[in-house]
Amino acid sequence: SLAIVGVGAGMILFNLYGKFDFFKVFIWLLGFLVIIVGVIALLLNAPKLKDEKPGLIINKKEIISNTGDDYVGSIPWSDVENIKWMIRVGGNRGGEQTLVIVVKNPQDYIECQTGVIARKGMEISFRQYGSPIIISTTFLKISIKDLTELLTQRFEEYRRRYDT
Repeated sequence: SLAIVGVGAGMILFNLYGKFDFFKVFIWLLGFLVIIVGVIALLLNAPKLKDEKPGLIINKKEIISNTGDDYVGSIPWSDVENIKWMIRVGGNRGGEQTLVIVVKNPQDYIECQTGVIARKGMEISFRQYGSPIIISTTFLKISIKDLTELLTQRFEEYRRRYDT
């Protein structure tokens, strides 16, 4: 987010001198737009930095997610079909390791979203990644290796216990 603001400021500052023309005005306007997007991203992500609640709670019964803008809440192991990792490119974070929880009843998770934007985001995630539950690891205080081991262990324990 700070990088986005920096790019916008650079676009404006590096076009202060020289001949005034349409291209220069376009770059200035684009620079201001980039700064606005960066500030909005900063404001949206700032509460996550101060949030003391655990981003993920993983126990024998469920995964509880408090990581994203979409409130997923409890994901019982009985709903989980698969757990996979991907690198999501783009957005305001560049390439980020992202956890995809593939569930048996994706439409239930989409329909429980009360906000239109959150619901649309989950629908898009479902179409693009095969699941509406996409968990960013950006703000988690655990290594991806440790998280992978913990998730794999709990998922396998559940599957052995209930033979699903």
